[in-house]
Amino acid sequence: MAVKRRVLWIGMEAYPLQNIARASAVMYTPDRAAAVAQFLKRMVVLGLFAAFWSWLLGALSASTLRTLTLALFGLIATVSLVRMVRILLRKTFYALIIETAGAPHTALVSWSNAEIQRLVHMIMDAISNPDAEFAIHIAKLHVGDRITQYGNHNTGKASA
Repeated sequence: MAVKRRVLWIGMEAYPLQNIARASAVMYTPDRAAAVAQFLKRMVVLGLFAAFWSWLLGALSASTLRTLTLALFGLIATVSLVRMVRILLRKTFYALIIETAGAPHTALVSWSNAEIQRLVHMIMDAISNPDAEFAIHIAKLHVGDRITQYGNHNTGKASA
């Protein structure tokens, strides 16, 4: 990322500084409460279904089928638990949003709020100071569309 001759460069995307209306930082947090609620709902439904199925198989006295069914229910419960834990362990990330006369663009995403805040300040300082130039090396850069979704809550398409 760099500002050279009144143009903000992020990868191969160029934003003339005079066209930038706003630069802001947005926090994206995984919906951990929804992940736990969804897991609990799945476990209640699975428990009710397992109890009914066990009662039905008990009436039929099919022990091999009961063992396979319990193994299947255990596998479903384990997969649900792993999915929930993965969401709970996800980090919060922060996005640098550049707004021009058109739609806002997600320019950069980082795990560091301080870094994104620093970039917002540097961009706004460059807008108000015509002589400002800077360059920052970014270790990983993704340019293109990225779709982000946590569980059932789609945060939408982010153009970078």
